[in-house]
Amino acid sequence: MLENIHIQNFRCFEDFKVEGFERINLIGGKNNSGKTCLLEAIQCIDKNLLTIAQQRGQKSLLSLTNYDVNSNKITINFKSGKNYQVELILPNGMSDSDYERKGDRLEMKIQYIKNEIHNPEFKVGETIEKFQFDYPNPMMETLVELLQIIEPKTKSLLSHGFPDYTIAINSSNKQTSLSDFGDGLKYLLYYFINFIDKKQNNDSSESILLIDEIENGIHYTAQDEIWRALFRLSKELNVQVFATTHSKEMIEQFNIVSKEFEIINNEKTGAYFEMMRNVRTNKIVAHKYEAQDLEYSLDNEKTFRGE
Repeated sequence: MLENIHIQNFRCFEDFKVEGFERINLIGGKNNSGKTCLLEAIQCIDKNLLTIAQQRGQKSLLSLTNYDVNSNKITINFKSGKNYQVELILPNGMSDSDYERKGDRLEMKIQYIKNEIHNPEFKVGETIEKFQFDYPNPMMETLVELLQIIEPKTKSLLSHGFPDYTIAINSSNKQTSLSDFGDGLKYLLYYFINFIDKKQNNDSSESILLIDEIENGIHYTAQDEIWRALFRLSKELNVQVFATTHSKEMIEQFNIVSKEFEIINNEKTGAYFEMMRNVRTNKIVAHKYEAQDLEYSLDNEKTFRGE
């Protein structure tokens, strides 16, 4: 599990450190405070820079760097039980060619959900097909329970049409295409299909789930149950979660559920980080809130919105 991160010369980070990551990490802050950039830095564990640039429709490696004319290095240090370092050496002239990578590389799978519905990396249909005809199947039961957070009438899911799958949801004795549902159900499916796939494959290896703007498509009345599912499955399946948000309601529900799990498991599981610019140096910093401090800010600071 990632504990600390130190980033130099990557996107908006000249020299940035965060310590004390937990199993579930929620990240808030104003626009352009580095929330998404932090997720992308974590992606550097197993993704190359061109892949990360393409996620934003960027073609040049220059757009990824906080460029110093005296250096062409991006350095990202992780602490995960022991120290790991990824040092990305950019080519002269900052061309679109690949870079030289040095240092240790953590062996872990990373899934990244940007703030849009479609993501081809998530083979939802392929995952469902693995178990949809096995009855009873705990994976299908788990997935149905998760979708019931948004659509209580969900009974089962079907996947048709390899390799271009169509997902159908059985509810109220009829089949409805996933495309006919609102964004909330689609986001929920994308959030949790990786957990279900790990469970199906009995995969206990360490992995990371990155979610950009987790509140997208999710009504505030469902947020607490989504957090409970994330806390439960992340512990069960050895997944560390990093999510960003602009929603005060999402932060409030996160804090409630985080405290619940701390009491139940007698261990700290969640942490909230607020990213901001230092008024003196203009450099980005991150402040970690303990549960009591976060609750006080939410209850007593009228201007506090996690941003």
